[in-house]
Amino acid sequence: MSKQQQTPPPVASDEPIPVSDGCERYLRHKRGHVADGTVETYYWSLKPFREWCDDVGVDTLTELTGRHMDAYEDWQQQQVAKSTVKNRMKDLRNAVRYWENIEAVEDGLGDKTPVRYPDKSEEVRDETLFYEDALPFLKWYSREESAGSRYHAFLELAWNTGARASGLRALDVRDFYPDEG
Repeated sequence: MSKQQQTPPPVASDEPIPVSDGCERYLRHKRGHVADGTVETYYWSLKPFREWCDDVGVDTLTELTGRHMDAYEDWQQQQVAKSTVKNRMKDLRNAVRYWENIEAVEDGLGDKTPVRYPDKSEEVRDETLFYEDALPFLKWYSREESAGSRYHAFLELAWNTGARASGLRALDVRDFYPDEG
């Protein structure tokens, strides 16, 4: 018995796409072109946008204007760090450009999606864990009931290597070479 070719359902090009469906469509488009972790990053980056659209009453992609993009970026500036706003707005602009390609938003909306690049000094944290603050934690985590927890491992690695938190979070078992010390 041969497989019959299934015809995809017709596409209604004039039907507005709900914002959440547009985001899911963009993520499906990215799958297979980028790593799964990158798609997950895009998902979390677009999640606040979907929620904001719900809050302000934007139901479909066709309703979006440059003013919406500006208002969303302004709202983000009040919510999170400047580097997070930059990354979220870059991800949103890429999604908007995809939506332009499938004719779900007005042409040129991607160019109206603001992305501000903060100064390097605004993107870097300079918080320091001092010895007198770290010592009680190190002692507490070295107790038998706390030893070996993920928090203990994180603190020991950070304290003993001086590595950035993002670098430590990126470590994997593949990065461990016990024979090489």
